[in-house]
Amino acid sequence: MNKGIIIGIVVVAIIVVGAAAFLAMPQGPQAPQARTINLEAREFSFKGLGFDKVVCDLGTSCGPTITLKAGETVRVVLKNIGGADHEFMVAEEGALKEKAAMHEPIFKEAMSEETKPGQTSTITFVAEKAGKYIYGCFLDVATKPDRHADRGMWGEFMVEA
Repeated sequence: MNKGIIIGIVVVAIIVVGAAAFLAMPQGPQAPQARTINLEAREFSFKGLGFDKVVCDLGTSCGPTITLKAGETVRVVLKNIGGADHEFMVAEEGALKEKAAMHEPIFKEAMSEETKPGQTSTITFVAEKAGKYIYGCFLDVATKPDRHADRGMWGEFMVEA
């Protein structure tokens, strides 16, 4: 065989292997993997993560405890199986005591839209700082002046360092 043909085949093989290796390398920074938490909302509780109480004692949580690491990305999928609009919002621990106050989510984007019966909402956010928070439905649809959280529709949100 001609020496020039052999060199040409070797060069083409090296280019093909190099191109394949380049294409297999990650391109740019990789987005953090989000942990998905599926919850069902109903009057006046959250079902998910093994928690399935429908009715809770007055003043007690009627939602599972959610534990994350600081900096972890979480995706909450909220399915409304109840008869009223519901939401999911992570708020400061004292939010249950301040009945008249409007609250903002404690973590950026840690609040769903009002989710109508039969619909599903998805929110994704980063649990930025360690601490103990609460999540709940702070709507007052059909319960005014009480909020759904005042009737037990809340749970603990623990972010560990």
